[in-house]
Amino acid sequence: MCGNSILKNKRQLYVITVLFTIFFILISTPWSFGFYFYADSMAAWVIYYALGAILGVYTMWAFVRALLILLSHERHHIEGCNG
Repeated sequence: MCGNSILKNKRQLYVITVLFTIFFILISTPWSFGFYFYADSMAAWVIYYALGAILGVYTMWAFVRALLILLSHERHHIEGCNG
């Protein structure tokens, strides 16, 4: 591959995915329900959020990685068309 990658290393990708996951967890938390909407115990909420965070990190990692590959291919296409 010619040219530089958009992200310089995998650590940046992991940091971005964790930050996105934290952001999405915060905006999807039912703050107005006072933790009584889904589960009765705090342990159930902890398990719910822990599993959701793990799944969220993986999903966000796959999405950002696919987006970077798409942008990289598009950049190489544009560089090839422009000479």
